[in-house]
Amino acid sequence: MAVMSTSSVSVALPTIGRDLNASSTSLEWIVDSYVIVYASLLIAGGVLSDRMGRKGMFMSGVTLFGVGSLVAGVAPSIGLLLFGRVIQGLGPAIVTPTSLAIISATFDDPRERATAIGVWSSGSGLALALGPAIGGLLVDGIGWRSVFLLNVPLAALIVGLGTRLIPRIPRTEGAAAFDWTGAFLTTLGVGLLTFGLIEGPDRGWGSALIIGSFVLSALGLAVFVWWESRNQAPLIDVSLFRRAPFTVANLAGLAVFFAFIGAIVYLSPTSSRSRVGRRSERGWRCFRSGSGSL
Repeated sequence: MAVMSTSSVSVALPTIGRDLNASSTSLEWIVDSYVIVYASLLIAGGVLSDRMGRKGMFMSGVTLFGVGSLVAGVAPSIGLLLFGRVIQGLGPAIVTPTSLAIISATFDDPRERATAIGVWSSGSGLALALGPAIGGLLVDGIGWRSVFLLNVPLAALIVGLGTRLIPRIPRTEGAAAFDWTGAFLTTLGVGLLTFGLIEGPDRGWGSALIIGSFVLSALGLAVFVWWESRNQAPLIDVSLFRRAPFTVANLAGLAVFFAFIGAIVYLSPTSSRSRVGRRSERGWRCFRSGSGSL
């Protein structure tokens, strides 16, 4: 559900743009506001689940996702829709790492654990691939709001089942205090970098705002690496990046998802379809008015 919401919304963007009179930049932010919050807080969400209890955090994440979906689904304006997407993004930032932690703690046998993680990974990949198709069916059959509102009963169902089926896993005892500084720095660095990439074409790559965003992003991420390498309880053990397989795997993942998430907005295709649609509608109105005159 969390992964599918990344790709299914893309096919609804042209319709949202027409109904809410949204600009192309606003439509990009419908996708990217969700992804930014999801990605920026993913590490922090996993660490918090260890500190505060995995089952409770999982339920909280699903609830946040459902509330954000409801807000986005009933939003009368693009601003409220974006607000709902931000709330939505908070959910999977907690649910994704917490669900893996629950699997690791629930399945003691290594073979069963590997099977469970394989099912988890396959479901995520399938959801990412099927998202545009399912989103298209919903938009054509019911309307763009159904892409968001469908998540509300699903979230309620997951909470109901999770209350009964997910075992309560003890919190990590003796854990160090949560690294709020690291969470702030990674969120700042990723958020400003994405903001600059999105707003650069409209505001100009040489504008002070865009250059400042990139500079502050680089500074924030550099300070984050410095801080984590000296922190006794870091969000990320940066020494892992000294291992070539770990670094290569992460760089490959970065390249794949950077290309995919960046492409889904335009493969809708949002900007071209909306412009063509507006021209066609104007032409049809002119044709009808001309026929009436004749």
